[in-house]
Amino acid sequence: MGKMFFITTKRGVVMRLDYDCLYDILSCVEDLSDGSTLVIFYDLERIRTFNSQNPDVAEEEPTLREYQKNLIAKYGQQKLMYHLNYCAKDNLLECDCFDGMNILVADLTPQGHKLVSMLRSPTIGDKLKEFCRKNQTAGIQALVKFSDSEFLSSLKNIFGA
Repeated sequence: MGKMFFITTKRGVVMRLDYDCLYDILSCVEDLSDGSTLVIFYDLERIRTFNSQNPDVAEEEPTLREYQKNLIAKYGQQKLMYHLNYCAKDNLLECDCFDGMNILVADLTPQGHKLVSMLRSPTIGDKLKEFCRKNQTAGIQALVKFSDSEFLSSLKNIFGA
């Protein structure tokens, strides 16, 4: 779908907002969550840093679930965690725990469901890609508003209103 704008992370690394990564995260949570099953992501880099700095309370490294391994293979650990944090902070994920090292996701928020369905839509999704290309400083909230306007426009076209 294309990349958006640069963000400097706490670690000083420049990161681009990648809507393909956001879509894959939202789709993963949508597919796996059922209201009672948590979708769990671990920030191995932070866990390893914590363990090395606190050897007396260090815990065993968690085993990653297959969906996280697949997302890491596609995007890398740092990019995945950056985008997961972004989704959590921008109210796209309903998190039961969000402590920087673990993200326990119960479900998508209504806004998260709306965004993933808009990105999935062939007609609106293509317009969103074009919007992202033209508005390289647009954030998720702008994308959601654009999605809403495109959805209403599509409804008007369908029903002739």
